Amino acid sequence: MTIHQFCDQDMAIGLTWLAPVVWPSTGRERRKTHALSSLDMEVVGYTEIETTSGLQLGATEEIADLGLTSAAAVLAQAQDSVVLIERLANDLYWLCTIEESSVFPAGDLVGNKQQIKERLNEIRSDIAGKNIRLYDKFGDFHIDEAQKLDFSELVDDITPSANLKCRPIQRRNLSKPVAGIVLIVLLACSAVGTWQYIDSINYEDEKKFQRQLAHQQALEKEKRALELTLQQNSSALLATFADVVFDRPLRAGGWRTHSYEWQNNVISVSWQREHGDVDSIASYLGTSEFELSENTKSLIE
Repeated sequence: MTIHQFCDQDMAIGLTWLAPVVWPSTGRERRKTHALSSLDMEVVGYTEIETTSGLQLGATEEIADLGLTSAAAVLAQAQDSVVLIERLANDLYWLCTIEESSVFPAGDLVGNKQQIKERLNEIRSDIAGKNIRLYDKFGDFHIDEAQKLDFSELVDDITPSANLKCRPIQRRNLSKPVAGIVLIVLLACSAVGTWQYIDSINYEDEKKFQRQLAHQQALEKEKRALELTLQQNSSALLATFADVVFDRPLRAGGWRTHSYEWQNNVISVSWQREHGDVDSIASYLGTSEFELSENTKSLIE
């Protein structure tokens, strides 16, 4: 299995592989932590793990993927050997800097391909049968047969380049706190905006309710005034109607209307002779009810 084939597997998608790189400068080794991505993608954020040997690995920077970084990431996760990690880091150091390395002196990269192959094969033999572990934010994956990894294809693909050097970027370990602060600010603004929106809705609802209440009160007042006017007009019309329909004909016959009442569109009339006894006349003629026609009712109304 080649590294390219390994990296094409589904489980490699989204993985952040971490490995330390040893920088032999000022006569002593100074360890820096870099993020190595097998998919040539930038690593965003900060990730930190601790190997079983106690080595702290963190992703705070990233370097250009030069082909062998995938192999470095795989081999750097050997759980039982910090020495193996340091050897690999030294072997790959020359590939990511134009400065002179303690392992490979600066020179023609093509001329050193065979030497690189031999060193990588030695490292592969050292880790054969060991449990290599890859970390990502979701968990870890195991490669039990590390001896199947073949680096020859990667080495053959490397060509000399004057720009073969590290690409340092700004540290991103503050990304989480900054993101948290931004999130809190956004939530606060959202809460204020929501409260103002709800308050504006309540204000509009209150104004609408007041307008409806005032309109209803005006209608009630107008209705009461209209009812009073109709009642007064109806009484006058009823008296005129009764006088024309009943009183005049009855008076012509010596009778007079004693009382009349209009209720539920029915007029009840009682009458008697002039100067007669109401009770005796009522017992003689009784009380008559006249149901108004639609035309008459409309006239009175």
